[in-house]
Amino acid sequence: MVTFELFVLPAVDVFNGGVPRPLPVFRAKLATPVREKGPMTHFLPARIEWGGREARVTQLPWQSSGDIVALALANGFLIVSPERPEISPGEWVDVLPRRGAI
Repeated sequence: MVTFELFVLPAVDVFNGGVPRPLPVFRAKLATPVREKGPMTHFLPARIEWGGREARVTQLPWQSSGDIVALALANGFLIVSPERPEISPGEWVDVLPRRGAI
C-alpha cells in the first residue's frame, strides 16, 4: 500500500500528462511509544484521530508487511526515520494518511 502511494500514483499522474500529486504528509502527536530497528524509513500502520484541532496517531499492532488485517484497520501510516528509531509518546511525528480513509 505504501509503495502504491509513494511510487505508483505519482507515475500514473505523469503517464496521464499531469504532475505528481504531493504526498499529504502532516504532523501528529504520538499516543504510544515506538521502537523500530534497521537503517531504513519505516511506514507503520496507524490510526489517526483528531482531538479538537490536534491530530494524534497510534501505531497498530502488526506482524509485518503481509498483515492485511492491520492494514485494513489503518487509516494512515506512521513514518519512522532511521535517525529517530525510538519515539516517546507526546512527540510530534510525520504521518501519511491513506487516500480516502480520512
